Amino acid sequence: MWREILILVGLSSLAGCSLQRTAAHNLGFEHHLRHGDNSLEREIRGDAHAALRQLCGKHNKSFTEEYELGFSDGYFDFLDRGGPVQPPTLPPTSLRRKKYLTIDGQAKVRDYFLGFQYGGQIAESTGRREFLTVPIVLSDSPILPPLNITVIPSPPEPQPEAKP
Repeated sequence: MWREILILVGLSSLAGCSLQRTAAHNLGFEHHLRHGDNSLEREIRGDAHAALRQLCGKHNKSFTEEYELGFSDGYFDFLDRGGPVQPPTLPPTSLRRKKYLTIDGQAKVRDYFLGFQYGGQIAESTGRREFLTVPIVLSDSPILPPLNITVIPSPPEPQPEAKP
């Protein structure tokens, strides 16, 4: 990978320093952006872990490893993406291995889905989602009413050509 980057930098020098400066800026920005995303994800997953530990202590209960993974994923999913709390169609790839293709394995996958749904519900109840979004300003342009067309007219009949 580094070889390709060095070749790209070498070739870009032929195009002028503006391209190199822009590329360096973009690479730095992407690194900074990814670091911020990872930091936020670690913070949210830490909060999910703390919320689950609090529930375990309150009810004097422990959960399966798969339930805890689902809880963390559901908690993070709701706070990161919002929307209705619905488990994914497929479990993560770690829960699609051979050891989960048994009766006990299938029960653990169901634990994941239950944990996901409950984690999302707990995250929703925190009210924290609205503070993890970027506020935007909408324009005051008027909303146009929908067209009131009930019947689409048929195309006109072709007229016979007049003879000279």
